[in-house]
Amino acid sequence: MIDSELHDTVSTLQEQVAELHGLTIPLASLAPAPYRLKKPFSVVLAPYGDEYTATFYDADLSATGETKAEAIELLKDALVSSYELLADHGEDQLGPAMQKEWAVLQEFIEPIAVVDAH
Repeated sequence: MIDSELHDTVSTLQEQVAELHGLTIPLASLAPAPYRLKKPFSVVLAPYGDEYTATFYDADLSATGETKAEAIELLKDALVSSYELLADHGEDQLGPAMQKEWAVLQEFIEPIAVVDAH
């Protein structure tokens, strides 16, 4: 009986600690965006008031949503938007912080090649 109660208490405490410090979630796809990940990476998902924030610290990007899933989807959108925006500028037009972000995004993201059917 005590072992069961102790197990339940420990499980509850582990869940509370994970909520306080955030969860590390592997990201393996940007679907349905026309981009693919060169390699998977982890994002940190943490509560933020009544919402959740998903953060990719390497690129200094984050997004907040009402649910965990929404925060992750919004982060995917932010990653793609940032990639497209930075790709449209020459690297010499970017400041140091944006150059770092661009380098990180290029390390992890690439466009999916479109095959011409003709």
